Amino acid sequence: MLSKLLPIFLALLLIAPISLGDDSFDAQIRGKENELDLLRQELAEKRAAQKKLTGKEKSVLSEINDLEGRVDLTEKLLAKLKKKREACQKEVTSLQADLHSAEKRAAARQDLLARRIRHMYMHGRLAELEVFLSAESLPDLASRAHHYRQLTDHDRQLICQAQADQLAIAENKSSLEKQLQETRRLEEEKEREERNLKTEKVRRHKLLQDVRSKKAVYEQAIREMEESARQIQAIIDHLERQRREAASMELVPPEFRQKAGLFQRSKGSLPWPLQGKVIAKFGKRTHPKYKTVTFNKGIDIQAPYGAEIRAVAAGRAIYIGWLRGYGKFLILDHQLGYYTLYAHTSEILIEEGDIVDTGTVIARVGETGSLEGSKLHFEIRHQKDHLDPRDWLE
Repeated sequence: MLSKLLPIFLALLLIAPISLGDDSFDAQIRGKENELDLLRQELAEKRAAQKKLTGKEKSVLSEINDLEGRVDLTEKLLAKLKKKREACQKEVTSLQADLHSAEKRAAARQDLLARRIRHMYMHGRLAELEVFLSAESLPDLASRAHHYRQLTDHDRQLICQAQADQLAIAENKSSLEKQLQETRRLEEEKEREERNLKTEKVRRHKLLQDVRSKKAVYEQAIREMEESARQIQAIIDHLERQRREAASMELVPPEFRQKAGLFQRSKGSLPWPLQGKVIAKFGKRTHPKYKTVTFNKGIDIQAPYGAEIRAVAAGRAIYIGWLRGYGKFLILDHQLGYYTLYAHTSEILIEEGDIVDTGTVIARVGETGSLEGSKLHFEIRHQKDHLDPRDWLE
């Protein structure tokens, strides 16, 4: 008899759906997926553009610049993939915990159901009649009927709860499998992009070797860097006009305006943007091999990749961009026509319009646009004049 009743009760557990899921995890993962899609699209466009230009003559710095742009996007994509994978892994952990709890609840309730079935089998329907027939009075009969209804209600609730547990387990297992598949897919995409990144870096290294070993290529790179320097000056000229207009219209934020003149008074005592070896001083430079004479408009400080770059004085980020020969760079406005420039960064940590204090970490050292590995190119300018940073730094 028990063997016949048990399948019936267990079959009842597979009826009616129940909903599970963590909306916060879903929203978090959807947000990261949107960011990933934007990066994937931008990277795909750059790679498609690169394929169209394959075989066509390009300037060496343009090619290095394009390579660095793809490297930068690939690194950002890898960082986003890592974050999304971490979010997926968190949900996997949460789902595994929910699944374990649901299985424990289901096991306990199935055990209780089995005991109830066994009890009914052993005592049969006659036992129920005996409960009512043995009542000694009408109040006693009513009381027994009430308790019997409570018992049957409890049995019915137990079946519903066990049913919900089974459906929760089924849905949880399905969600868990989907997240595990997504985690594996992200890992595969990450490995693929890491191979792409390695390939791009090898190509960049070869191009840099050509620049360093071939005079004609080196001289072409220098000419392009000089053109980029003129573009920087045009940017600063434009910013200077904007600064004057803003000052005349009193559009400068009060907290920034209060610091006017501070940079000028700090000549000779400004902190260094980072610690490192100065590998190129301000002024004329003669290449040791090619004897080519160039003018360095700032100083170059050799430092490990990713080292922190700090603002040498309070200022406002007024320009963030990317140029051949400068790579990823930013310009801080220190008022009264004074500007500082930080180039070859791997990452810029502030946004245009941000007001920073002396010593604020604003970027990290990189090698974008650099022909000499990871370093910081640092400039100080006053309107159209290039100033020797060594006269200003402590």
